[in-house]
Amino acid sequence: MPPPSPTVYVPMLPRLITIPFSHYCEKARWALDWAGVPYVEEAHLPGLHIRPTRKAGGTTVPVLVLADRTLRDSAEIMAYADEQAPAARKLYPAGDDAERREVLLVETLCNDRLGKASRLLAYHHMLGAPERLLDAVRPSLTRGQALAFPLVIRLVRPLIRSRYGVGRERAEVALETARTCFAELGARLGSGRWLVGDRLTAADITFASLAAVVLAPEGHPSIGSVNAADGAWREIMDELRATKAGAHALRLYREERAGVSGMYKNATLAPVL
Repeated sequence: MPPPSPTVYVPMLPRLITIPFSHYCEKARWALDWAGVPYVEEAHLPGLHIRPTRKAGGTTVPVLVLADRTLRDSAEIMAYADEQAPAARKLYPAGDDAERREVLLVETLCNDRLGKASRLLAYHHMLGAPERLLDAVRPSLTRGQALAFPLVIRLVRPLIRSRYGVGRERAEVALETARTCFAELGARLGSGRWLVGDRLTAADITFASLAAVVLAPEGHPSIGSVNAADGAWREIMDELRATKAGAHALRLYREERAGVSGMYKNATLAPVL
């Protein structure tokens, strides 16, 4: 009788809980992909993400569930990705405190100002048109999610508007904030190719990810063509796409993001409702 086969231990992959088209979730995804960290994405429609997020110990998405701990926002996930990354793909400059501070400065600017402004703008212009919004985010949805999307958005729309203060006056302020951030980051670029230093860092990934919702860049894994937008929303997108910072984000998606999108993501677990 042959001896029993040895037990093979298969480690559990990190589980990334997302709203698939969320720009903060995209920041976390891109960081993990760039660093070469394998993971399973568990994607939920807005509102339906609340229960699994809380069950995992978080309050908002993204949440990354590891074997020994849970990371509860995109900044923590970015730092974790940097820890796991090989030397050539570190997200924060090693051994240069001045450059590291600059990367953190840009990351904070985008997290606290641009990310919130771009989200509010998108909700203001798209929440009232679920079919157009569906066209914009369809690449990130399963067939079942796409069918349920218009109904789910109509149900959670009052909650979203209340939580983020979506309205005309705040949208006007958000647009000025976005313009100011794009101008500041465009000035930082100067004639260079990167926001800090001489290669891609967390600064570039954070900016491009959080700006994507107002740019609809080609190569984005979760957002569709800019042609899904029309009227005033399309005018805003065209304006920001034409800036130096906008062109930088579009280039990053075209040249950098597309090459690693989904490379390390485990595709066996499809997004669920």
